[in-house]
Order: sequence, then structure tokens, then C-alpha cells
Amino acid sequence: MTDPVRDNLLGYLLDALEDDERQEVEDQLLDNTQLQRELSNLQKRVEPLGMLPRAVEPPVGLADRTCAFVDEALCNPQLLTAPEETERTEVKVRPRSGAVRGERLSPVTEFSSRTHRWTLLESVCGLGVCMVTAMLFFPALYGSWVTSQRIQCEDNLRSLGLSLAEYSDQRPDGRLPYIPAEGNRSFAGWFAQELDDNGYLPDSRMLVCPSSKLAEDEQWRFPSIEEIDAASDSKLVKLQKYSGGSYGFTIGYVENGVHKAAVNKRRAHYALMADAPSWKLGRASENHGGRGQNILFEDLRVQFVVGCQIDSYGDDIFLNRQGLVSAGLDPNDSVIGDALTAPFISDLDN
Repeated sequence: MTDPVRDNLLGYLLDALEDDERQEVEDQLLDNTQLQRELSNLQKRVEPLGMLPRAVEPPVGLADRTCAFVDEALCNPQLLTAPEETERTEVKVRPRSGAVRGERLSPVTEFSSRTHRWTLLESVCGLGVCMVTAMLFFPALYGSWVTSQRIQCEDNLRSLGLSLAEYSDQRPDGRLPYIPAEGNRSFAGWFAQELDDNGYLPDSRMLVCPSSKLAEDEQWRFPSIEEIDAASDSKLVKLQKYSGGSYGFTIGYVENGVHKAAVNKRRAHYALMADAPSWKLGRASENHGGRGQNILFEDLRVQFVVGCQIDSYGDDIFLNRQGLVSAGLDPNDSVIGDALTAPFISDLDN
């Protein structure tokens, strides 16, 4: 890992890098576990400050225009003069009833109705105060909103984990939903159909992460098994994607040439589900702005992770130990695929 890449980690978290710099960091993150660990630690430190997400994009050229205004005010002495004092006139007051004739009257001050006008310098200062206030307020507000979405996503995964635990507890071998090797049911999102068909999916909306693009899809609905079995081509792909929602599920493992579903052993390191990976972002999920993903483990723990590897074990949750999007190579090799991912066991030697 080069020093420039390490120096750019904070800028990467804050989305403040140029395209080439961001791509360089992402390329390094793919294979460098140390860099992924440093990025994760850095994110944990900046998140409490509410600085991670970019809240509001300022108008293009606002900073340059503001500086130009300030320069003009400083170079023009007339703009720096104090505002004109309101005009004052002294007037004599008529004698009060009963006043002694010849009594000296004291003048009173009468203010004209002319209103005060702001100078350009005052306007710039006021604008600066507003900008600083907005910079402090909106990131905190937006950060709270993003945190709320991530917590809701965690709750979804935890609820799905409870459903999966109930499902596996009712199986003699304790296995989780099996992803078929071929046919219309050969996709990772089939797990949700298994849960629903057996009465373990109380609410299909828990399949949608609130920060995912799918949450904005007004056409989304949970399809039926009959629809999936009868569909083909593009319609089938759409139904498969809708079935799995915005999450990914483990596609099982291969043992002695046989593809099997994972056995739920309540392991703390085995990933069951996660925010669906996106290959556009180097396998990171799009659900949380590409900054990481929530992962559900067998022990029902949910953890937000930057990068694709579990630090304690070095297991890439989206690839098997051969670096492929395919079923795991042993019972401890967890591979999570998005809703459309098949086990890819057709190339295995029987």
C-alpha cells in the first residue's frame, strides 16, 4: 500500500476525491486486508461526528463568488465605512399647560424615518454566518437520517435471521434454505420463497433495505412461487430480483462434489446474509452509498463492515476461497450472492 492511498482514506470516506484517486483507493481495497482494516477503523472514528455523509452540495462556484465579494469589499473603502447615522434634528416643544412663560425649554431629539441600509460587507458577513450554520446543521441532520436507515436495515436482517433460525430448527439436519442447482429456482433470493412457503416470512417488506434503490421502486412486490416457475427470460429475472429483495444470501458449499445448504450452527463468523453486493462498486453494496454493508451472522449478530472481508478470519463474504462467485469449498467457506446469483455447480466434476 502506498502512502498516497493511505492519505486518501479519509477523503474516500467523505467522498471528496477525484475520480482517479477514488478508483486507486478502491483498487487497493480489493486485495489489501490491512487497508480495509484501516478504512474500517477510520470510519468508526468519524461516524460519531456526523461527518461521514455529504449532506448538501453547495451551488457550483459559490466559494469563488463569496471570496470575490469579500475582496471587492476590502478593496473599496466606501464599502467599509460605517453605515450612515440616522439624521437627528433638534426641535423646540410648545410650552406645557401651566408652564412658566419664559422658561427655557430643553431640546428633544427627533429621529427621521429613514431606514438603515446594509452595506455589502455586512451582507457578506451575514451570508457567511448562514453558510457556517448550514454546514453544521445539515450534515448532522443528514447523518442522523442515514444512521436511522442503517439501523432499520439491521433490524430487517435480524428479523430475517430469526426466521432462518426457526426454519433450520424445524429441520432434522438443521440446514438452511437450499438454493437449487438449476431451473427457475436457481437463484440466491429463493431463500425468501422457502421462508414464505413454510410460514416464516411474516412481512415481505423486511426484504427491502430502506437505503436501497429497490426501496424507491413503486412496482416492487413479493412474487409467488407459481409466478417464478412459469416465468422466462427478462420477466423471470425481474421476479427473481424482487424475490430476494435488496439483500444477499449464502449459496451453500460443495463437499465431495455435492452441493449442500449451510447447516445453522450459530457460528459467530459464518455470514448468512448481507446487503446485496454490487460489482459496480468492487463488490461493496450500493445500499448504503457504497460505504459498506450490514452482515448477518449465524449467531444473529449484525455488523456493519467496510470492505468485503471479515477481519478475524479473512474470509471474503462474496467470494469463495478460490476467489470465485461460486459455492463455498467447505462448510466454513461462506459465499453470499445477490438475489440473482446461482450456485454455479454445473461446472463441478461429479
